[in-house]
Amino acid sequence: MPVRHFFITSLLTLIVTGPATAQTVMLGEAPLPDSCCRVQLSLDLKGKVTFQQNGKTETVEHNATATHDYVERVLDAKGTMADRTVRIYQTAKATIAAQTRMLRPERNFMVAQRIKDQLVTYSPAGPLLGEEMELMEHFDTLALPGLLPGRQVKVGESWSVPPAVIQAICDLDALDAQVKQELSCELKAVDGDLVLVGIQGTVKGIQLGAAVSIHIDAKSKLVFDLKQKRIVELDWRQSDQRQQGPATPNLSADVNIKVQRAPIDTPKELGQFAVLTLPNEPPARLTNIVQRDAKGKFAFQHSREWQDVGEQNGRRVLKLVTARGDHLADATVMPWTGPKFGDAQAFKQHMELTPGWTQESDSQLDAAVKHPNGYTVYRVSAAGKLEGVAAVRTAYLITGAADQQLLITFIAPPGRVNQLDARDQALVDSVELK
Repeated sequence: MPVRHFFITSLLTLIVTGPATAQTVMLGEAPLPDSCCRVQLSLDLKGKVTFQQNGKTETVEHNATATHDYVERVLDAKGTMADRTVRIYQTAKATIAAQTRMLRPERNFMVAQRIKDQLVTYSPAGPLLGEEMELMEHFDTLALPGLLPGRQVKVGESWSVPPAVIQAICDLDALDAQVKQELSCELKAVDGDLVLVGIQGTVKGIQLGAAVSIHIDAKSKLVFDLKQKRIVELDWRQSDQRQQGPATPNLSADVNIKVQRAPIDTPKELGQFAVLTLPNEPPARLTNIVQRDAKGKFAFQHSREWQDVGEQNGRRVLKLVTARGDHLADATVMPWTGPKFGDAQAFKQHMELTPGWTQESDSQLDAAVKHPNGYTVYRVSAAGKLEGVAAVRTAYLITGAADQQLLITFIAPPGRVNQLDARDQALVDSVELK
């Protein structure tokens, strides 16, 4: 499961003094465009993953920690939320299931942009590696100002958080339209220029096609600086219940998220010269994800609709899940170490006899597939059943100049094949054999 939120480990230490029961303050951030902050995030996640194996229900611990430190400048805003920012990361590090991941220095300049209600983070210098993309899926600081009501509020008064802010800050693809979302904030106290706001509630929605229930504990709180007109600290505590989805396991977790946010002058690295050539919307060559074989035998790219669900024994498995949560297809990418196929017919015959596959239609063979790198590509497609489940399978055998071979297999339900819409060919075209 991708880590979605990262925060620092320091504790919120606002000390409230004196009565303030009748005090009223303006709770809203100053205009966001061209504002700049240094943001420090940390995450501590403790959870359990439940899955079925050999007819038994298994449960394993799933823990993660992460720290991020970056400077962020807002370029555009919509309502109470930033719409596009640029960032320079000083630190981006996560440890997930005892494996540590870090951002390459050449990718430390990032753009975070909301496109069709989804946050897209990319580097103008080039595509991210899969593990780097997971690092960028941290707490959405673009949505943070949306927690404030933007009006005068008195101590003890509460307000509801707008649905768009809830969806963004909880990192959901959609909210459950059948359930009333109950995320609210309350002005707890005022001490000089510092305002303490409590946060609590329950949110239900969908992420990658899986149902998600998030409870935000009443210990969650933020600090707003009246002088700077900025949220400067956040302590966010949530408990997640995530059902199994097409690309994610069943997960229960407690997550402690912390933010420190300090307004600063814009550094020259984020000045006008740095943003002059940024596109209004990023092209696929920048938002694609690069996957590399652990042994360095191959690399390929894919769009962010493909979800990487792991690699084992050189076999990488991806699942194609749309933003709506529709599961369209699976893909398996693996070096071919079996017999070398001298021609397309031999490959076709081998695929028809694959264990677990029952052929139900004549194979469609294409031995003239063009590849940008000049590799030889055979494509075989047929309808049948895989382990008893109806499917359409398309297999590509890619052979390099040094006779190295890569097998990529796509499996789609019969009614979903047309929705692949050339995504399989795009993935195949991106392959580089080492």
